[in-house]
Amino acid sequence: MKNLINRIKRQFSSQLLRKEHISYLLGWNKLLGNKKKVLYNAMGPDLSTVLLFANPTEIIGVDPKGFFRDTEEYVLKFWDFIDIKPIVKSGDSWYHSEKNIAKSYKPTEEELYFFKEDLNFRKNYGYWDITHIRRWDLDRLLMIEFKKLNVDPDSIKFNSNPFQISFEWAYPKEKAKERKLIYLPGTLDKVFDGIKEIDCYYQKSLPNPSDTLTYLNLVLPNLSSKSVVALGYILNDRPYGWKNNEQFSQDVKKLLGDRFYYEEGNKKLNNLIDKIPDDVNDPYNQYGMKLHIFRSNYVEL
Repeated sequence: MKNLINRIKRQFSSQLLRKEHISYLLGWNKLLGNKKKVLYNAMGPDLSTVLLFANPTEIIGVDPKGFFRDTEEYVLKFWDFIDIKPIVKSGDSWYHSEKNIAKSYKPTEEELYFFKEDLNFRKNYGYWDITHIRRWDLDRLLMIEFKKLNVDPDSIKFNSNPFQISFEWAYPKEKAKERKLIYLPGTLDKVFDGIKEIDCYYQKSLPNPSDTLTYLNLVLPNLSSKSVVALGYILNDRPYGWKNNEQFSQDVKKLLGDRFYYEEGNKKLNNLIDKIPDDVNDPYNQYGMKLHIFRSNYVEL
């Protein structure tokens, strides 16, 4: 496992995630197995964690933010430096001079500072904050994830209606295979259209985590017989709060019923996140990494 982690750290050449976070996600995949079709609610630009956790070939991402439909230019024009410096979009007034091209754009010290800080935050805390999405756009951050995952840009293809990205990526110890991300803008209750045979419901964060029960009730009939429900630990919801994740997990278990059980994993796996030192300025730096796992009780006859 140690050699595998080192190989993945090299694969994540720009250090997109903490090594403990990578080990945690790989550990869950080893325990739960691959999940072919994942419904990722409130996905934002987070591609890497769901790939390492589930090794899916199809991801259906749902998020209120949505795309500006100009994602393709980040691959065609800006790929070489998209994760190195902040860049302006091709429609911005800066381009009115023929001398100005994206490669020559020189960000201000403030822009460069925030860009580097936001990338470091994503690594250290395990998620993109809403301020990062507002500052850099969902499109750009998602393409940064693609690049840091070492996805070959020539394999990335775009389609619309719905917005879809196909790409090739190799899970550790596997050959590259084609995968697709279908991105639905809106909230799950508005865009869910009876998607069948969902192998994993994945959700790291919601503005109101108590809405989780509503969304789970919606998709529960469409979860496959060997499915997994993976929910991020909660922090800022009044009915629960960080210190009451136990109550949150009990409420979810009650909704899921006897069809699922709470998978605690093992001490070694959980310690990967629990042992990360708390940030002196923010005691919740594990918030974007740790998961509640509910596993199907499926028994093969």
